[in-house]
Amino acid sequence: MKKISILFAAACIGVLSFSSCKKDYHCQCTYNSVVVYDQDLGKMSKSDATNQCNTKSTSVAGQTWGCAVK
Repeated sequence: MKKISILFAAACIGVLSFSSCKKDYHCQCTYNSVVVYDQDLGKMSKSDATNQCNTKSTSVAGQTWGCAVK
């Protein structure tokens, strides 16, 4: 019985190790509530998606686009 428990625990750990924390993310930038930029970022971690999306935020002639991960 102990061997079955150990094998079951090992199998569970093996399955969990193959799962990924990466998801498909989307970056959307708006100006005055109007979407001005829209891009699929692909499969990545949330922190990487946020960093990449934040690089799209820009300010031109005092006007700022706000970008957020969706």
